[in-house]
Amino acid sequence: MPSNYPPGGGGGGGGTVTSVTAGTGLSGGTITTTGTIALNSLSPSPAASYTNADITVDAYGRVTTAASGTVDLTTEVSGVLPIANGGTGSATTSAATVFIGPTSGGAAAPSFRALGYSDLPTAAVGIHAISATSGSVAIDLTAGSIQTQTVSGTTTYSVTGASATLSYGVAVVITASGTQTVNFDANWKWVGVKPTQIATGTVAVLTLTNSGANATDVIAAWQVLS
Repeated sequence: MPSNYPPGGGGGGGGTVTSVTAGTGLSGGTITTTGTIALNSLSPSPAASYTNADITVDAYGRVTTAASGTVDLTTEVSGVLPIANGGTGSATTSAATVFIGPTSGGAAAPSFRALGYSDLPTAAVGIHAISATSGSVAIDLTAGSIQTQTVSGTTTYSVTGASATLSYGVAVVITASGTQTVNFDANWKWVGVKPTQIATGTVAVLTLTNSGANATDVIAAWQVLS
């Protein structure tokens, strides 16, 4: 043993902890003898189960707020979403097809297919009655595709509602009370002979369609039924 090694010496040292202070986010200090250091409870507590959680973490790694979040389908989803989950089940489809349910039977998953006749709704067509029985009568092309009128005097017809972007097809069923003179806008174009009167007891159909917004765009036809 070296001559300068102190008698009874050891290889280590010793010390005494006199206190422990609780830091940020901790409780239980200062401890000078015995005690417990614990994490502070958060208020409100974020302890729960979440779906697509949105969370906030502080500088000490603690979750301080949490809430269920949403999924942005435009930025957070890749691939094809199945039909059962609200998607179409396909990234592409054939031309001239629509995503629609089955043509018959009970409820079932939709698919991409061409439209069929059974897909088109059927409904009765409303009938518009023209109240004027003589004089100047402006037939409103937008009032309905089937219109009726009884004439009891000389009547001169024109149209309203003609459009440069929409084409209408209107059939006016005209019943005569006595033989009456009928006149029409001179700008109309006729398919067949333009009538000059409707005989008593006669039912005639005046058919009108338009290819534009002007009177010169109106095409007319006259057909006697009885």
